[in-house]
Amino acid sequence: MGKSRKGPARSKGKKKPPGESKSDKLHQISQAVNKRKQEHLNRKKRLLAKQSQVRLRRGEDNDLPMKDHSSDEDSVEAFDQLISAFNNKTDRDGSDDGKSSSDEEAKLPDAQMDDDSDNDNIVDSDDCNGEEVGEENTTIQDNYCSRIGLEMNSELAEKISDKTVHEKRDCKWQELGDLKIITPPNSTTGDLKLLQNSNNLQIHNVRKRLCDRWPQVNEDALDKCGIERHKLKGQMTKLQLELFSVMDSYKDLCYTNRNHKKADEIRNIYCLHALNHILKNRAAVRKHNAKLQQLSQSGVNTDDAGDEFRDQGLTRPKVLILAPFRNSALKIVKTMLDLLQTSDKVQVLRKKRFFEEFGSEGSGSKQKSSKPDDFSAVFDGNTDDYFRLGLTVSLRSVRLYSQFYESDIIIASPVGLRTLIKAEGENNRDFDFLSSIEVMILDQADVFLMQNWDHINHLMQHMHRMPKQSRGVDFSRVYMWAINNWAKFYRQTLIISDVTCPEILSLANRHSYNYDGRVVTNSKVTGGSIRQIVTHLPHVFHQFDCDNYTEEADKRFDYFINKILPQFRETVMSHTAILIPSYFDFVRVRNHFKKNEISTALISEYTKPSALGNKRRDFQQGDKHFLLFTERFHYFYRTKIPTIKHMIFYQLPQYAHFFPELCNMIDVKTHSDMNNTCTVLYSKFDLHRLSATVNSHRCAQMLSSEQNIHMFVTGDNS
Repeated sequence: MGKSRKGPARSKGKKKPPGESKSDKLHQISQAVNKRKQEHLNRKKRLLAKQSQVRLRRGEDNDLPMKDHSSDEDSVEAFDQLISAFNNKTDRDGSDDGKSSSDEEAKLPDAQMDDDSDNDNIVDSDDCNGEEVGEENTTIQDNYCSRIGLEMNSELAEKISDKTVHEKRDCKWQELGDLKIITPPNSTTGDLKLLQNSNNLQIHNVRKRLCDRWPQVNEDALDKCGIERHKLKGQMTKLQLELFSVMDSYKDLCYTNRNHKKADEIRNIYCLHALNHILKNRAAVRKHNAKLQQLSQSGVNTDDAGDEFRDQGLTRPKVLILAPFRNSALKIVKTMLDLLQTSDKVQVLRKKRFFEEFGSEGSGSKQKSSKPDDFSAVFDGNTDDYFRLGLTVSLRSVRLYSQFYESDIIIASPVGLRTLIKAEGENNRDFDFLSSIEVMILDQADVFLMQNWDHINHLMQHMHRMPKQSRGVDFSRVYMWAINNWAKFYRQTLIISDVTCPEILSLANRHSYNYDGRVVTNSKVTGGSIRQIVTHLPHVFHQFDCDNYTEEADKRFDYFINKILPQFRETVMSHTAILIPSYFDFVRVRNHFKKNEISTALISEYTKPSALGNKRRDFQQGDKHFLLFTERFHYFYRTKIPTIKHMIFYQLPQYAHFFPELCNMIDVKTHSDMNNTCTVLYSKFDLHRLSATVNSHRCAQMLSSEQNIHMFVTGDNS
């Protein structure tokens, strides 16, 4: 018991074989580990092939994902880490997934962690069914492949940047109406063509994973719009087909005919396009990973593999979607999750947290039941406008709340990104994630005007800047046009708005550098919102002369103070409400009223609810002669203002349907309709607002007329 067993005696004088060193030993260990790794991979392939044969014998769908042999993958990952420890480098995986996860993700159980690096090394069945990324489809050429494969040069970049030499042509489609197509000179892209409507979207190079889910998801959503699903038969609506024809061509789009009735149609189609873009990109990464792995196993040096394996940008995020409120983001994410679900259910990480934070807060409130339909469509649900969300899409899972540099899709509000980008000189600024955005979607862009348009301008100024940090990117896999800082020429921008206005058109013009060109809807207004007024009311339109836009605000103010206001200061002209769309104009007029001690009640979007009732009561009882309020106040509250006798529009509202809404508030029962009036100020710079109000034909006549005053009479007999 007390004696210890001795091992073999050691040879003290034994020398190492000649040529053997520490590096040689590490090399031998690395070869042994690689051999073991290859054995595990071969074993996995045999298991997958066996399972595929069983499915074929049973008549099951062979495109379904195979059983996940997690133990084999874990072993392979362990060997990868061992090699990395010896060689002080990581295997090339073609993705940004090697970064550290967030603190929230670290708290999740291991079973819920999404290992996208493993998924990238798997070639999806969709990649080998005749739609292989990088090869031409037998039906229609894939615009995604031809787009990212275009070689940019300095001469072409200069031509695209010079907007004065772009070619313009007009065309007309049934649903989109009049289109203005603008392309750079000598563009290599084809003409815009309307795609064939079919229940098989694979002929348009849509990924099979999305094709299988599209009919069900689209028909369920359109049932709410009153579109009978049996008429669709798995196809797109006419509006969706025309929109997808533009989106799939990868041209920029500025669509300004959206409304709450079309919202689901439009959201479904741009979600389909965004996911199709992401899935094609991830499929290309997986395919190239597999090829590089085969070359590496064959003893080929893959450090200089060539340009054919370039499949990513300087950062991972590819799609950016801007939405005004959390309720809009909720609908977008739900649509995407529905489209990604397959028969082998896709796991969604942090789904519970997402629905808790973005859920239907305030939905079904009785207070909103009396509001117009368009108000309920925008504000029903969670109306928090501060949020940002990253989504990572892989074969078997969708990860919500992923870090931006590990995300494929970013969904955020303008103010949510502004607080991250910050201003020049502030600390902890971050906008590198915007460097490689390939598809940018601005849904409900008109709402951004009601929030703060400066956030949009600030965001666009920080798009596609060279990252300050490399963040572990493999430059041998980065597109050459991204390395040369030409990424802005490869970005598709989709602007979807309810209204046409100079700010949105300027955004589409100034920040569009797409080498495929852009498409702008330019439909004429045939009816005009003035036809919706049921009150018998004379409308007097006053045009003031202004040749320079920078002087427009001053001349409007002078005309109002000297020509309009004196007519309404008499006692008989009490109960006069004045709508001022711009808050800057509102402050200017308010200061003038206070300086001259003019009796007025002031209401804006910043008025506290406790003071709102008192101001309305003062105006209703006649204690205040005038009521000044902003368009944003009406937009966010839609409060009915009683006892209005006279209505003055300092400027026509941005939303044309606000004009009849406010005119129909005039109390003709209390006041004789012969004493009710409506007065409007406008200039030639109000072209879009005036056209939407009185229609395009009358607008052209009024702006070209030598007379500066025009009158319309509305009512049942008008």
